[in-house]
Amino acid sequence: MIERIGIEEAVNTSDCLFDSTCIEANIHFPVDWVLLRDVAGTLLQATSLIRKAGVRNRLPGGAKELMRRMNRLWMAMTHSGKGDGDSRNKRKEVFREMKHLLRTIGKHAKLHRKLFIRDW
Repeated sequence: MIERIGIEEAVNTSDCLFDSTCIEANIHFPVDWVLLRDVAGTLLQATSLIRKAGVRNRLPGGAKELMRRMNRLWMAMTHSGKGDGDSRNKRKEVFREMKHLLRTIGKHAKLHRKLFIRDW
């Protein structure tokens, strides 16, 4: 068999080497405001699962409304631009709003987790 395909010695097939730079990956560049949105989404998904399990607490507007607000801020950050001199201040303002909203989301998530552990 080895002679038919032109290999002089047997090949060890237990080692598999590949060039990972050729693989197209579905990832995004991790800037701070994108990471804040990802964290908010993860916390709100966990909160939704806890609420579906029957553990409820005050959540104004629900998890969907909080995520909608975060997505609006995320889009505002995306479209704040880089050209004019005022764009830096706009980005700072939107980033501060995102951090404030994430603190709110985090407090709700922690409280839901605490109630889930206590009541489940």
